Amino acid sequence: MENEPLNLEKIKKLIEKCARDYEIFGDALIDATFIDIREHLKSAVHGLLKDVEKIKLEINDSYKNEWYNTAMRHYCLSILNECEKKVKKWFSDVISGEEK
Repeated sequence: MENEPLNLEKIKKLIEKCARDYEIFGDALIDATFIDIREHLKSAVHGLLKDVEKIKLEINDSYKNEWYNTAMRHYCLSILNECEKKVKKWFSDVISGEEK
């Protein structure tokens, strides 16, 4: 599945469908809806982490032959690494079972 940005409208429609069809399908529909919402969140988080990784690669490529910018490169990469850690911390339930 291709990663997609978080789309609250899609999630709202899933919840509305679940509420509308609950009497027919019961708790199984709630479980399925929860899984769908989790997948939407997971896709958005993975897309975000993938974008951060791309930026890190761009920084490495931009400064690879410039020894005088080594400190700046390390500084930028350390900030991006911290951002990744924060995303993984705050969305740990969404990316559970994966390296944190």
